[in-house]
Amino acid sequence: MAHEMAQEMFQANTEGNSSKSEGKLIEHYGPYGSQLRENYRLLLEENARFTEVMVWAGYVVDAIGFRWVDANGKPFKEVFGTTSGEVSLVALKDGEYITRISGKHGKYKHQNNDVVIGTITIHTNKNPGGYGPYGKAKDLSSRTI
Repeated sequence: MAHEMAQEMFQANTEGNSSKSEGKLIEHYGPYGSQLRENYRLLLEENARFTEVMVWAGYVVDAIGFRWVDANGKPFKEVFGTTSGEVSLVALKDGEYITRISGKHGKYKHQNNDVVIGTITIHTNKNPGGYGPYGKAKDLSSRTI
């Protein structure tokens, strides 16, 4: 599952098909370098904003989740990955938005050398250095992304 999450989170933008689901727009992408049929990108509708980022991590990153509100203040949540490990919450302040997500990924010897995300850092306009890193990248042949 961590390999699938790695592919979902770190794919380049290319043309994709889109569909509506529960008030949000999810675009389907891929395949890229993975064996997965599809990868995803979460798009917010106009005037919606992220309010919180959730990261589940131990030795490696297990999942990332996002909370946001739409233009009417209705809350939504989406999680990519398996919610195991310790959860860390990043509450975004008023006017704060995500500018990028960085980290390390590589082959993880405890999951048949599957490629997983080892660490993740959430960068925002108010914290350019980022929140995190989350995850320890333990026993990982890592590469920075």
